[in-house]
Amino acid sequence: MPILLAFGFAMGFSAVVAEPALIAVAQQAQDISAGSIDALTLRLLVATSVGIVIALGVFRIIIGYPLHWFMIIGYITVVIITWFAPEEIIGLAYDSGVLPPILSRFP
Repeated sequence: MPILLAFGFAMGFSAVVAEPALIAVAQQAQDISAGSIDALTLRLLVATSVGIVIALGVFRIIIGYPLHWFMIIGYITVVIITWFAPEEIIGLAYDSGVLPPILSRFP
């Protein structure tokens, strides 16, 4: 199982880190924020998040857990975290799909 999870993570991470649209969005976020959001850090956060989700999907398929529980827990978590997020990054966080990790960069 660890090999399959690592493979799922690697596939998700590598597909997203090389995505041209994400490179452009990350660069624009860095330019607009005057450097407070680093483009490389944002790309790595998004790629890591997608890699974890792909590995979680592989785990879910192997174990046989129903998908709806993962979706319900994910949506509830995002809604709760949104209440505590700085208003100026919520749009970027939702577009990037990294609302929880990006919060750690802003006090």
